[in-house]
Amino acid sequence: MKRFTSILTYTLCMTISASSVMAYALPKEQTPLIEVEAIIEKSSLEQFYSDKAGNNLTQFGYEAFNYEPSNNTIPIASTNGNYQIAQGDELQVIIRGQKNEASTHIIDGQGQLILDDLPPIIATGLTLEELKERLNQEITSWPNTTIYVSLTKHRQIEVITLGHVKKPGRINLSAAHSLIDALQLSEGIEKTGSLRNITLLRHGQKISIDLYDILIGSNAAPDLSLQNGDRIIIPAIGNTIALTGDIKRQGIYEIKNNTGLDEVKALSGGPIAKGQVRYVKSSPSGDQDITNTNNPTFNDGDILYIKRAEDKNQNTVTLSGHTTQAGKHDLKQNQKISNLLGNTSIYKDGIYPLIALIKRTNPSNLLEEYIAISPTQITSGNFDLTLKNNDEITLFSKENIANILSDTESKETLEEEANPEIKQILTEHTVQVTGAIRSEGLYPIAAGTQLEDIITAAGGTTLEANTANIEITSAHHGTGHQQNGASGTTRKNVNLYTAAQESVLLYPSDSIRIHTKKSKIAHHKITISGEVLSPGEYDLLPNDTYATLLQRAGGLTEQAYPNGTIFSRASERKREEKRYKDKARDLELQLALLLDSKDPDKRPDMTQVILIQNLISQLNNAEALGRITIQANPSILKSDPAQDLLLEEGDKIHIPKRPMTVRVVGEVLSPANLHFREDKNVNDYINEAGGTSYYADKDRTFVIYPDGSAQPVNIGAWVHNPIKLIPGATIMIPKDPKPFDFLETAKDISHILSNLAITGIYLDDIAED
Repeated sequence: MKRFTSILTYTLCMTISASSVMAYALPKEQTPLIEVEAIIEKSSLEQFYSDKAGNNLTQFGYEAFNYEPSNNTIPIASTNGNYQIAQGDELQVIIRGQKNEASTHIIDGQGQLILDDLPPIIATGLTLEELKERLNQEITSWPNTTIYVSLTKHRQIEVITLGHVKKPGRINLSAAHSLIDALQLSEGIEKTGSLRNITLLRHGQKISIDLYDILIGSNAAPDLSLQNGDRIIIPAIGNTIALTGDIKRQGIYEIKNNTGLDEVKALSGGPIAKGQVRYVKSSPSGDQDITNTNNPTFNDGDILYIKRAEDKNQNTVTLSGHTTQAGKHDLKQNQKISNLLGNTSIYKDGIYPLIALIKRTNPSNLLEEYIAISPTQITSGNFDLTLKNNDEITLFSKENIANILSDTESKETLEEEANPEIKQILTEHTVQVTGAIRSEGLYPIAAGTQLEDIITAAGGTTLEANTANIEITSAHHGTGHQQNGASGTTRKNVNLYTAAQESVLLYPSDSIRIHTKKSKIAHHKITISGEVLSPGEYDLLPNDTYATLLQRAGGLTEQAYPNGTIFSRASERKREEKRYKDKARDLELQLALLLDSKDPDKRPDMTQVILIQNLISQLNNAEALGRITIQANPSILKSDPAQDLLLEEGDKIHIPKRPMTVRVVGEVLSPANLHFREDKNVNDYINEAGGTSYYADKDRTFVIYPDGSAQPVNIGAWVHNPIKLIPGATIMIPKDPKPFDFLETAKDISHILSNLAITGIYLDDIAED
């Protein structure tokens, strides 16, 4: 359906483009057609309506079904989780966990999927997603095992196209293809055929399909799916009419009986622009102006001309945009701009107060020009201007201005936001406001706007603002539209509340900087949790250390274990996350190169692709710990202050309870926290955890001590192990990287997986404590 939509969009665009250059003509004022070499031969209907309308018209919708297959190639059909499975579909089933295998199966004649070690499953009628859920329910007793299902080959069906298609006959398709695909493989519908009265014969039943429901979207889209044995019959085209004029979609349309004006207008796509519209119906009995009140119906051979009426307004001005009184206003009652905009009730909430635009035709050269005005200056009585006939005044909201300057769209986008001329004018009229102001940025203004008004529009000054030292830089040395006077010299400093406001005027391109009285105190935070008397968030000042933080937090509790302190630093967390993401990008690049390899032996299979994609996802979503090793024992720090660590913003410190266990994690049969005994070694603990698993990388086993330091260790029945274990230590047995041997950096995988596992363990410890 996505491929069909793109073809349809191209077709409609081509129709609109062609129609936009055609001259409009009423029947009694027809102009001769310009002779142009035709690229596509006209049908008899197209020739008839084009001659009668004096316009080059084509039949609507037929280009959407044109398709020229090469070597009888069937268009590719997409499949998603909602695809319904039936006999003949070929599935790939991948099992990961206790059992690892990938196999391909065809749904048999009884609609069953038969897998080893599982009872037969009736798959017919289930979607791919439902089948996956069913299979995973069947293996709930298999620990840490997941089943993945994908469709590798659709079942084949045969349909027949008959009637007014360019190439009728039998067509072989897959079950995922649609009626549109069948019509395209029949090389499209003849222009003598109907798009609105297609018959689909299925098991003796007739299904009527109107393709205008898709082409125009007038009704809910019909079901276009196919089944084996379907017959698609394209009858002769029915009654037709032609639409031409100032509309978005000129052309020749097929209509049904008693088609009224509203339905015909919907076919046209509407006028090309807003305004009053004249409808002229041309039929064998003559031409007539029509409206909805005439209750007209259209018959075979009629032509509807749609023409926008020209606006001829006298003694009016138009108000639009962010106003409560949009529309035309009598010029006699609004000779001055203050008559129209002087009352604040005319503005909607959220009005932008510093600029509005008047569009006016210059009588000397008949060219349009824009005049910038300030609603604030008008309501305060500091500015007025005489309006002229046909002036167009546009008011903006704060959101409109933000959208125009940032090239974004709002939910209710003002028409003027898309006008590049207005965008350019507003951009040229901006001033820059920086410094101790709540909303720094660019603000469009009318010439002669007061400084205080700009500061108010920018949200006002901050508490640190030095309003006695505001710097204004300006290149303006003349007079403005609204107020006499200039902003001053190239650069000057003013006191906001001692200078006369009317003498501090701003002009487009000026720059305003509000200086600060003093440096703002930065509020940096650090966090301490776990076994302290007063855990929580604390302010950080220069020269604060770990020892001083412990004192502020009331000291350690009796259960505290300072040697196991987890110290997480923000800068280290950022670096750690960057390393994860850099490695993820490296793996993505390696995978892409392998998939694109011309050597089939180097290309990974589906199992390997899933493995590496899962690892990439873990790396992209990994939460960093950013742990650094510190001396956290208060008694040692007291005797040796040089080991005390200076704190930084974002530091997180967690002091755990004193443990009496040693943790064994990674590739063992039963990861666990085991009771600590001094006479036990690494092998003892691993054996208590059930021993290493099949996937263990024994040579990379290491021990992590409570302070975060680590030491490698060799394990085995005859290996002497001199490593001393203490309470709170963690023995990590990494995963064997052999499944990733197809990657150049496979040797790094074990290290990556170990880091991810250890980080997750410590983050869980912090969360649970």
